[in-house]
Amino acid sequence: MLTSARLSEDEARLRAVLDSLQEGVVTADASGMLVDWNPAALRLHGYAGIGDARQHLSECVDTFELSTLDGEPLPLVEWPMARVLRGESFSAWEVRVRRKDSGLEKVFSYSGTPVVEDGEVRLAVLTLQDVTERKQAEEALRQSEAELRDFVENATVGLHWVGPDGTILWANRTELELLGYERDEYVGRHIAEFHADPPVIEEILSTLCGGETLINREARLRGKDGSIRHVLISSNVLFDGQTFVRTRCFTRDVTERKRFEDAWRESSEMFSALADNIDQLAWMAHADGSIYWYNRRWYEYTGTTPDQMEGWGWQSVHDPEVLPAVMERWQRSLESGQSFDMEFPLRGADGTFRPFLTRIHPVKDAEGRIVRWFGSNTDVSEHRRAQDELRGMKENLERLVQERTEGLMRANEQLQGFTYSVAHDFRQHIRNVNVNAAMILEDEGDRLNEDVQARLKRIASESRLMSELTSGLLEHARLSNEDLRVVDVDLSALASEVVKRVVEKPYCGQGAQFLVAPGLLAKGDPRQLRLVLDNLIDNACKYAKRDQPVLVEVGSRSGAFFVRDNGIGFDPAFSHKLFQPFERLHSGAGYEGTGIGLANVKRIVERHGGRVWAESEPGKGATFYFTLAA
Repeated sequence: MLTSARLSEDEARLRAVLDSLQEGVVTADASGMLVDWNPAALRLHGYAGIGDARQHLSECVDTFELSTLDGEPLPLVEWPMARVLRGESFSAWEVRVRRKDSGLEKVFSYSGTPVVEDGEVRLAVLTLQDVTERKQAEEALRQSEAELRDFVENATVGLHWVGPDGTILWANRTELELLGYERDEYVGRHIAEFHADPPVIEEILSTLCGGETLINREARLRGKDGSIRHVLISSNVLFDGQTFVRTRCFTRDVTERKRFEDAWRESSEMFSALADNIDQLAWMAHADGSIYWYNRRWYEYTGTTPDQMEGWGWQSVHDPEVLPAVMERWQRSLESGQSFDMEFPLRGADGTFRPFLTRIHPVKDAEGRIVRWFGSNTDVSEHRRAQDELRGMKENLERLVQERTEGLMRANEQLQGFTYSVAHDFRQHIRNVNVNAAMILEDEGDRLNEDVQARLKRIASESRLMSELTSGLLEHARLSNEDLRVVDVDLSALASEVVKRVVEKPYCGQGAQFLVAPGLLAKGDPRQLRLVLDNLIDNACKYAKRDQPVLVEVGSRSGAFFVRDNGIGFDPAFSHKLFQPFERLHSGAGYEGTGIGLANVKRIVERHGGRVWAESEPGKGATFYFTLAA
């Protein structure tokens, strides 16, 4: 840098001015050599001293980068100094610069002036300012303005400006969408055109013109489709001195709230009408238990007034002896949030106490917090009297039933004893008939003709069947009174024992096969279950086909035991008769029976808590199923 001693007085003065400037100044000669930098220019570009800065313009490409405000790199020929060296003059050209020392990106505003002699650039002068903070402030302001515009345009309430003559000057999108208009259909028209009640808008405009502020004024606006929107309008006026400039109006749509309020009012009126006309006493309490509302029935019964019942005044109509228990239960419900259910007396207007069933339920909000309690008191005095009468009737009826039952049991015992006695005697006489018929055939058979012999044989056969029928009836009667002896029973073993007896029967025939599944276990009375198997297996042989050997299978399937045969079967349409006493589906020759065996099976199975049924088709055998639950 030239010393002051070598500078002329003007040059020294110029140098002092340049060195004191906050604005950077850079000069270059016609060849592009950067010959001079003032301190501000060195500092702004990130140079430590003038020695580093005195270089050719082309060398600066390796030192720092320049780009447009949009971030596009500037080629060297477009750099500010290059433009000045070409003879261009410009001012306030903003360029992004990456500093040499820190690499930070800054925004500089360049102005360039060429010094021209004889038509040629002899010297290029470039001035610059750091406008980074200003640009950031401008960008922040622009962003803030954009956000504000977006906020206003898309606010949840409608916004509009109205001029002093009532003309709409501007409206945001929410206002337009509220009424269904396009901007050019709304802005520019008089505000009164959109109000459903002319006196209301006249009052609003008058209030605003008087300089007053309007807050939540109810109004009705008419939409483009003719619908009416209920709104709340808040507005004030922007004045320039005493001059009315425009109103600033906020329009809040409360149509749905209005509908809800109307519905709530109607619902409340219906609730009040219902609550006041029910037979029960009804009331509502705050979350802390203090009652704030009673229905009309409460006041009619208790003879009290709202002032007397306010808060906890309801205690005055309770029986003092029972009240502590009521309070304890009520306090537990308040603490736990659980429903209250208790019967206690309440004093009526006439001073008498009557029993009431009181039920109280909590009412909760969406978060599950209790906001109130709803209670009802139901007069149960008539119910009590009816219960007492019913209890007395029940006791009398039970006593009468017990007396009748005891009488029937005595009569049944006497009848049973008589039946057993008669049956035993009857069976003995039948046996005598059978024996005598057999003796006549044996002693006198050779002298008797065939017809007499046939009749004697029929007498013997019928007497034998009558004896079996008598035994079956005695067994049927005994099954009703005999106690069950429930133990573990091996049905496979019982069935095998039955088979040994049945196989000797003449109607069993030659070549009979019996298949008894092993491991058939049950719980029940062994003697009675043997009767079940005996009847079912005996019937399987008795109703066998005469042209093929008997095949009987005993097993279980799906929790039920079964006895299956290959006999003559039966028509399933008459299966309901199988287990009725004396009902026989086969009465032809060769298929004799008493009609009591399957009835005994049904009685035994039902006494064991099970059921019995049969499946069959004519000529295709039959399967008898039974379950046991004893």
